[in-house]
Amino acid sequence: MKKDFAFTLAEVLITLAIIGVVAAMTIPTLVANYQEKSWNTAASVFNRNLGESLRMMNVLNELKGLESSEQFVSNLSKYMKVTATCDNTKLTNCFNNEVVWNNETVAVSDIKTAKNLGKDDWGTNVVGLQLANGTSALVAYNPNCDGNVRHITSDNNVGLTTECVAIVFDTSGSKTPNMFGKDLRSVNVSSVAKVEDIDYTSWDYIRNQCGPITNETATNSCINAILATTDEWQDLPYIDDEVTGGGSTSIRCSDGACWIHWEK
Repeated sequence: MKKDFAFTLAEVLITLAIIGVVAAMTIPTLVANYQEKSWNTAASVFNRNLGESLRMMNVLNELKGLESSEQFVSNLSKYMKVTATCDNTKLTNCFNNEVVWNNETVAVSDIKTAKNLGKDDWGTNVVGLQLANGTSALVAYNPNCDGNVRHITSDNNVGLTTECVAIVFDTSGSKTPNMFGKDLRSVNVSSVAKVEDIDYTSWDYIRNQCGPITNETATNSCINAILATTDEWQDLPYIDDEVTGGGSTSIRCSDGACWIHWEK
């Protein structure tokens, strides 16, 4: 005699509940893994295309010896499908308003020059750009570019090393999370932060750093240590006098050296 097997309503509901719990536990992980793989793939594609473009530019003498990031981006647009560029006063027209770098939120409007990407001595602006595939980037060029470009492959991900540029790029364009290590990646960038402009030749700055003038030799040493970090002393015959102890104090520079000039 053949028996028919059937499930009660309670058994069906319990089974569905178990399936729901398992799905709730596994689907977020699957989605996160998929999203991470998608970001990694997009970053690898960008690094590969950028590296090939830089190599081609180097072969055709369009990479080394440039004077600005703007000139670099103009040359790069011949090899990558750039749909928009933005100068450093309108970067948010090409990039998100904010990025998260090392758990700190940085306003893109504060990223103006290579200094903001950790390249203090480059002296170039940051330029924004958008690519046809939706990737957006912030780019600074190194005027001392040596032309060397190298791809690094690890776990099917393609990285890029070069001293010619510093680039922060967002593989998801205007979409979130805009976070470094996720959709936000970089090439040759040591930091992303707002950098306060310091006037090293400001009398107030030097006075605050060197303290009261109690020892002329020590003060001169302190002054030169500060001004050695900048070339601005070349345009500085002196800093405005300030009455100190009934006297007149100024800083004078000549032939690469500066000293305190104190007259009672």
